[in-house]
Amino acid sequence: MDSNDEAFVGKAGIRYSYSENHVFGFTFSQAYRPGSVVPVAYESFIGSPQEPYDPEYLDNYEISYRGIFLDGKLRINANLFYLDWTDLQGFVFDPITFQASIENAGDAESKGGELEINFTPIEQLVIYAGLGYSDAKYVEFRSGLGNFDGNEFEGGPKENYVTGFNYQLDKFTIGANAEYTGSYFTDVQNTTMIPSRTVIDLDLTYRYNDNITVKVYADNLLDKRYLTSDFGFNRARVAGGPRDQPLGTLGDPRVIGLKTVINF
Repeated sequence: MDSNDEAFVGKAGIRYSYSENHVFGFTFSQAYRPGSVVPVAYESFIGSPQEPYDPEYLDNYEISYRGIFLDGKLRINANLFYLDWTDLQGFVFDPITFQASIENAGDAESKGGELEINFTPIEQLVIYAGLGYSDAKYVEFRSGLGNFDGNEFEGGPKENYVTGFNYQLDKFTIGANAEYTGSYFTDVQNTTMIPSRTVIDLDLTYRYNDNITVKVYADNLLDKRYLTSDFGFNRARVAGGPRDQPLGTLGDPRVIGLKTVINF
């Protein structure tokens, strides 16, 4: 790794308007993340020597569509993408030895799409839905801790769906939102998985005037208990607790609240 790494990255795109209400686009962009050396203090913390890692390069291809239907009542946005990494910088952690390192994964890729729909059948009602899909994996990743070729990326679900509505009646607006997050791995080894979950939110807003708004809300209405991260090792290693229990981060519990906004 050369501390004087330099790179040229670019971005180019084209847009085609089939009509005023239907627009297609294509974008190609590049990104770069410099390599680095690992600070001595970090090596002391994790208890293992670390090798320098090289720069990371990314090529991003995206096709987009924007459509308007039914005299503006229905709007659709859609994207398809393909991301191609070279020398991706990956974080590797061994929960048994506590050895951690940043290493160049070689090649990696992600392909998928996103869809957003907004529908306003009447002036007072907005219905929306969205979905996202991303198949991200390490094409080649050979580490001192193992062979991770073909493993999924850690930290992000393949599927994500959301739907909801907002309905306005005079000075009141009621809203509901449901979001599904698919399961995902939390480690490059693909041994620790966060289960999928669905969280529902509700809110009721009263607009007293242009300056005062009061909202009553319930986030995570059904009090769904879920993890957002799992560190993949049990409490016995760090706190003397019972074995085979995950150590991670819990998602927010049900929260019911009142919020007032006053503009001067």
